[in-house]
Order: sequence, then C-alpha cells, then structure tokens
Amino acid sequence: MTLSKADLEDLLLAKIELWAAKPFDRLVEELVDVVAYEQGSGTRAQQFEVQILERDADFLHICLSVDDGSFLRSFAPPTRSIIVHRDGRIER
Repeated sequence: MTLSKADLEDLLLAKIELWAAKPFDRLVEELVDVVAYEQGSGTRAQQFEVQILERDADFLHICLSVDDGSFLRSFAPPTRSIIVHRDGRIER
C-alpha cells in the first residue's frame, strides 16, 4: 500500500526539519556523497535521499526527496530543498 501524496509531503517536511536542525559542519561531514536510507518496512517503506546541490564557504543548498516505491511517483518523487547558512540561518 502506497501513501498519499499529502502523507509523503508531510514525511518529507518532517525530515527536512531534522536535517535543518543539524549544525553546518555536521552536514558537511555527513553529506560527502548522496545519503539514502529507508524508513518503515514492506509495503509501507519509504526511501529518502539527501544530497548537497551547492556548497559554498558560507552555505549549503541541500535537497531531500522521498520515494514510496510506487511506479509513477518514482519518476518524479516529492522533493524539497533548503539552504543552510554557516551562521545558523535556514532558508526554506
């Protein structure tokens, strides 16, 4: 059973908040490459991917997407990005 688009958006926004709460230097360390992880199991599993789109000395542009395994959504999974500044500001 796949989740509704609204449920996936809610999950994505919750994950964005978790990543946005991390300190700048920790994000740099953790996101050397694309980070992919799964939440849930079986037909209720979702895969999240997090990556740095743009890196500057003062900010990181981070992209997060979620895929629930449904065929059509796998072509264009719900995606959001944030900009995390070294001084702690977050642009959503």
